[in-house]
Amino acid sequence: MVFELLALILFLIGIIAPGYCLSLVFFPSLKKLDFERIIVSLALGITILPLFLLLENTLFKIKLDFISVSANIFLISIVALAVYFAKIKLKK
Repeated sequence: MVFELLALILFLIGIIAPGYCLSLVFFPSLKKLDFERIIVSLALGITILPLFLLLENTLFKIKLDFISVSANIFLISIVALAVYFAKIKLKK
């Protein structure tokens, strides 16, 4: 029971974290964490992460395992945050 709960929490964090970072890039005008940002984060996380994994698997023949999925979650989040902070710096 505990393992299933932990797996669910990690799955949701793995889906929502890159989606939230991407929502910051696409919709920086949403200032607070409200219902719209959560829904957009979930939608972006559900669509972008599997797309990257599919492209990685078909083009580069990289097997899908824990390391590659975790690296993609981390990479998408870091690149999206870098773009977001670059956009903020350019506005100032």
